[in-house]
Amino acid sequence: MHKPTSLQLSLPIHGFLEETDADRLVGALSRLPGVSSAQGDYFHEQVKLVYDPNRLDLFDIEMAVNGAGYCLPTTELTLDVSGVIRVEQAPDIERSLELLPGVLLAAVDPARRSARVQYVAEIVTLSQMQHAALQMGIRIG
Repeated sequence: MHKPTSLQLSLPIHGFLEETDADRLVGALSRLPGVSSAQGDYFHEQVKLVYDPNRLDLFDIEMAVNGAGYCLPTTELTLDVSGVIRVEQAPDIERSLELLPGVLLAAVDPARRSARVQYVAEIVTLSQMQHAALQMGIRIG
């Protein structure tokens, strides 16, 4: 799967106490390599970001948000995997899920037939994750 050269996300942010907080976070995110645009919205507690996913990933963005003193709220799910997964397939399945905008981390455990996914629920849905897994020949849910 090929990554696009530009990706736009609206990220929910926790921890804004005043309007200058949004400006401070925009400054921190703008300094990241690959970020071409960042706009903060104090009232809706979000940041709109345009970046190159070939140079930067959501994990890097989360680290910058945390480093600036704010929080990118995430959800973690452990999903059952239907069918047999060979150990050598796990990294490809994990990469397929991690390429989805909004997924921070995917860990597939073939022995337990499970997949643990950490993601931003406002960006990616379970249905999108299921579709990505199905493209790799497995069902998760």
